[in-house]
Amino acid sequence: MLYVTTVDGKAVLQPLSTAQEDFLTTRGIDLEVAVRLGIQSVKFRGSNWIAFPYFKGDQIVNSKFRTLDKKFMQSKGGEKIFYNRNVIDDKTLKSQPLIIFEGEMDCITAIQCGFSRSISVPDGAPAKNIDPNRDDVSNKYSYLQECFSLIDDCKEIIIATDGDASGQVLRDDLSIRIGKARCKYLKYPKGCKDLNETFMKYGERGVKETISRAQWCKIDGVYEFSELPPIEEKYVYNLNMGGFDENFKIRKGDFTVVTGHPSSGKSTFVNHLMCQLVKHHGLKIGFASFEQKPQTDHLRLLRKWYLFDYELFDKGYFQADEMKQLRCNKWIDNNFCVIVPSFEDMVDLPWLIEKMQVAVLQKNCDVIVIDPFNELDHDTTGDPMRLYIGLFIKTLKRFAQRHDVHVLVVAHPRKLSKDKEGNIEIPNLYDIEESSMWYNKTDLGLIIHRQDGFTLARVAKSRYEDMIGKRGQRVFMYNEDSAHFNEHKENDY
Repeated sequence: MLYVTTVDGKAVLQPLSTAQEDFLTTRGIDLEVAVRLGIQSVKFRGSNWIAFPYFKGDQIVNSKFRTLDKKFMQSKGGEKIFYNRNVIDDKTLKSQPLIIFEGEMDCITAIQCGFSRSISVPDGAPAKNIDPNRDDVSNKYSYLQECFSLIDDCKEIIIATDGDASGQVLRDDLSIRIGKARCKYLKYPKGCKDLNETFMKYGERGVKETISRAQWCKIDGVYEFSELPPIEEKYVYNLNMGGFDENFKIRKGDFTVVTGHPSSGKSTFVNHLMCQLVKHHGLKIGFASFEQKPQTDHLRLLRKWYLFDYELFDKGYFQADEMKQLRCNKWIDNNFCVIVPSFEDMVDLPWLIEKMQVAVLQKNCDVIVIDPFNELDHDTTGDPMRLYIGLFIKTLKRFAQRHDVHVLVVAHPRKLSKDKEGNIEIPNLYDIEESSMWYNKTDLGLIIHRQDGFTLARVAKSRYEDMIGKRGQRVFMYNEDSAHFNEHKENDY
């Protein structure tokens, strides 16, 4: 004789009445399955109640009751466990997914349709989500904690809550606590809010099809290729510099590092590149040039470049009248802006990002030039330089992608090396401080080297050779009067 605990004490389980059997059969429940699960009847408070015993091993530790007129009750002081809990650690069912239902009737429906490894929550769905951090003060999900080590072995869990709003709340709460990576959820046929209604309308076939179509919980960050939004191919800007266009092109969203020994012409070459972008593509450039005085050094260089290129003087000197100077100044203001710190500023990464954002949003810059990296105030407190540089580059790359601009950084090598003959050796990207980061993370790596009156421009790294240029080098002659670089005809270095 089996007993269950009611609010009034113990009650004897008895066979179901005819009315109770009729009720279950109208819901499509197989009576043999019901009896096998221990579903019987108890009588208390003058009514017959259908009893759903909760077994833990051979012991009934809780029970739920309902009358035919929809009165519900649980055992007083019953242990919070899953309905049909014993199947969780049944080794013969390990190959099946574990299915968690919101109610016993849905659970029984699944069992009789062949999904033996089905369980149900004891308390139904909450009205709103419960913070997992409050589980220590709330016993709502104590039944989950009670057998979490058993559930932890399940590789696939189907959360089959009702299709209404509260059912979605329960689904979200369970998936967060279990781990969304191994959770699926059911989407019921139109007009059905749970699995029992699906069975009554579409039969066993409908149940099996519904469960077979269970969908994985979506987790941001992991997608099939077809799920990804299309990416518009970015426009590639040639610099109209002859053969060098095969090696070096600019795209918004990319990151470039330029290196070379001091006084090798890095800044001047970059200046020429930027002017070419302005001339041929109408891009606007933002300079953060910390080694040059913008009002004199940089301005003089831009004026030289403009007056030579746009006024087309054929003499070795330039005579620019007031009108031409005004046109030149207007061209500079329309196409360039400068980021200039005050003496009081801490010119660190947060300061730089803030000013870059202003240059992009307010001045409409398409390219940001940081020249040089070495002149910034680098806060490496608590972190080695390698980690800091990794963060520095990552931050600038994310900025470039987020704002759809090109970011170019000039960085000096750590030391000047000479060969056996005493000639200054051409540096490489690995000569920059903590160089592996600079080489690995950059999209374009450009080396500028001046020797014997020639300027070598070597692309040592190109992440997308089919798009932004192939690795290789070109030799240029620099015209001091015009601030222009012209490709050397021989191009042999």
